[in-house]
Amino acid sequence: MRCPTLSELPAPPVGKTGWPWTEESPPLLDTMPDGSPWPRVSIVTPSFNQGQFIEETIRSVLLQGYPNLEYTIIDGGSTDGSTDVIRKYEQWLAYWVSEPDRGQAHAINKGWERAHGEILAYLNSDDLLAPGALRCVAETCLAQPDAAVVYGDYDLTDEASRLIKRLPSRAYHRADLLPANYIPQSSTFIRRYAVEQVGLLDESFHMTMDYEYWVRLAMAGFKMTYVPQVLSSARITPVTKTKRLTVTFLRETLRVLDRVYGQPSVPDDVRRVKRSAYGGVWRLGGIRYFDAGMRGPAIRAMLTSLCWDPLPGRKPLAVASAIILQAILGVHWRSAHTLEKTAP
Repeated sequence: MRCPTLSELPAPPVGKTGWPWTEESPPLLDTMPDGSPWPRVSIVTPSFNQGQFIEETIRSVLLQGYPNLEYTIIDGGSTDGSTDVIRKYEQWLAYWVSEPDRGQAHAINKGWERAHGEILAYLNSDDLLAPGALRCVAETCLAQPDAAVVYGDYDLTDEASRLIKRLPSRAYHRADLLPANYIPQSSTFIRRYAVEQVGLLDESFHMTMDYEYWVRLAMAGFKMTYVPQVLSSARITPVTKTKRLTVTFLRETLRVLDRVYGQPSVPDDVRRVKRSAYGGVWRLGGIRYFDAGMRGPAIRAMLTSLCWDPLPGRKPLAVASAIILQAILGVHWRSAHTLEKTAP
């Protein structure tokens, strides 16, 4: 399907302006610069009770101006009006359904199983594609046919879509990915042949299914290509700092590392970073515990990180020390995320 134009879509709600309400990506020609057809891009949006955000998400996909889009929405049985929004746009959808599922990963897998595209991705129902994102990805795939994964930067926004900060990623190196997931899910696109080889998402993961998937692709030896361009925006809401989700995040991330290092044969580049990988995950867990107001677990996580990686370098050591000190003193005068960004 060729993406619709702004004039073809329903009018935006009163007061909504800018991307993707009153702005659109320029429509692309039917063929790529080399004369070949644009590869089909299949995007799946898993959805559940995100009615206040999902229309913005849908429009950011449909207004890409891309000539060969397959867009699917898998809703988990929302009761907040999400399905009314989806119906407004169903003529431009390849498929959509609203029925109970087993969680986000299951919903994405249901969509990917129906997909026919050469390039696959998933976009959560509160995130947005940036203008021109699909063109950038397709042209990168043309220029680098051996790139199994293409990813870029992203913007972090609040509930009102206001920019909090821009978060650049970096060039891919397999060993660097284990201590810290720097591949942003909303800005990542995967070639079909890679998905066919490594399989679908692991539905036993609920918070870190993306990190588990990137590591699985990395361990399979696929090339991942970084483009220094904003491809999406991801929304942060208060629920991201809840205690329950923080505990789940740390457990799942450690489980990914346990799988990697539990293999009979571990590649040398991966084996060499084992201590820094576990240390980095425990440090990030400590930051998240601190942000969730869990001072005791924050201290324990930071001390564990230093046990795994006692000489992690000046910046991580400064972050760990600051979190431990603030947690002991019972103060919260500075965001842990800010500490991570600014520690010397």
